Amino acid sequence: MELNSRKFQSKPAPIDSDKLTDILQYAPSVPLPNYIFQSQGDLSYINRAEEWGLAEPGCSSGAAYADFNI
Repeated sequence: MELNSRKFQSKPAPIDSDKLTDILQYAPSVPLPNYIFQSQGDLSYINRAEEWGLAEPGCSSGAAYADFNI
């Protein structure tokens, strides 16, 4: 596939397991508490992680959710 004179593969090439081990050494693995915010309806938010059982430190990926309806 070619786009703006750049060539792109339709499928990514597999990563060699030795290279993957090297890459993973740079990934953080420090357990951190999660956050979840509840809208107060006035453009302010409260962290509800403790009340909703999500404040326990752990290793997780990030996520974001937004509701742009006014």
